[in-house]
Parts: sequence; structure tokens; C-alpha cells
Amino acid sequence: MVVGVAGSSAASSSAACSQAQPFIAGTPSQSLLSILGVLRRPATSSDALPESIKTILTASFKSFGVEVFADYIRRAGVVAGTPYYVMPVLASGCGALRGGGSQTMMLWGGGGGSGAGDAAEIEQGTALDGGSSSFGQSTANGLVPDGVTTVTLSYPAGKIGAFDHKQAPVFTTTKTIVSNLLVATIPRGGSRLLAPMTMTWRAANGKIIKTFNKL
Repeated sequence: MVVGVAGSSAASSSAACSQAQPFIAGTPSQSLLSILGVLRRPATSSDALPESIKTILTASFKSFGVEVFADYIRRAGVVAGTPYYVMPVLASGCGALRGGGSQTMMLWGGGGGSGAGDAAEIEQGTALDGGSSSFGQSTANGLVPDGVTTVTLSYPAGKIGAFDHKQAPVFTTTKTIVSNLLVATIPRGGSRLLAPMTMTWRAANGKIIKTFNKL
């Protein structure tokens, strides 16, 4: 989302954004590095972002004043044949909703990208987002911090959502986390993807780390 500006502010914002570099050198914040092991591991050839994605990001991020830490792009995993890339980004403040200088994560998979939260949002379980969706079915994706090895999503019976008003039964799924990545197919429309729902994080020994009730 982009915040509109007016008058001379708009002109100066546009000028600043035009100077933004979509891919930059440097190191993301310690707050992100400390909770996401996928960023700390050495890069490999499989982490290279396809040119088609780079072209899209170059065009859109330059306009919004968002810059990617190029050396920290990682392919977190391949789910159902779809590669998912994670990347820390810096908001310059010349068009992005977040304040200038803020750092957050982006997740790209299934032909599009979505925000994956800043460090605090990832730790608070609010960085879950919806990827591709169709009638009565959505793909939930997001990032979880180090130490979370499985995530259970539990939905009560209720409306499927989106344009389908049918009732869906109780649904629970547990996903193993690899490289901090959570991807799950949910039998709910986009509007019903996040709530009502309970998300439970567990450690390798099965102990519950946190439970989030999204009502």
C-alpha cells in the first residue's frame, strides 16, 4: 500500500523514489538476522533470484522506494513445485507505508510477493498472509522464528468465505517448518484465511512454544 502525498511533498517524494536502488549491498538488521536462520546460512546458487522476478521487483520497488538486501535473498523452500524466496527489504520512506529506514521481510512464491512482517511481527505471529487463492481455498504463507519446528493451524466449522457461502467443516493441519517457511493450503476463501483460527507453534520436542488465537 502506498500513502499519497500532495503538492511539493509529492514532487520531492517522487524524486527521492526515483533514486532508490531496488537491490542494494549491506546487511539487514540484527533483529531479523537473530530470529531467521535462513538469512544466516551461506548463499548458494539455488538462492539466485530468477531474472523474471528481478525485473518485476525492479520496476515496482523503484517506484515505492523499497530496496532489497541483495546478498540475503534466499530460496527458503519448494512447496508443491513452487519455489519460495525470502528477502529482507529496506523502506526508504519515499512512498512506502512504513516509516523511512524500517526493515521488513518479503516472501515471493506462486507468481507474486507479499509482506512477511518485521522482526516483531514475525515473533508475534502476525506475519501470516494469503498467497494464491481460489473459490473456497487459499494458500497461507509466512515466516516463523528459529526454534519453531511445526505449526498447527486449526479452524472451526464456518463459512468457506470469499464468494462461496457454503459451510466448511472443522479443519486442522500441521506443517513441518524448514528454513523458517510456513506454507499451508487451507479450505477457506481469502477473507476467512486468518480468522477465526488458532495457530500453535511447537519445538522439536513437541513442547508448545506459543499459541495464537486469531478471532
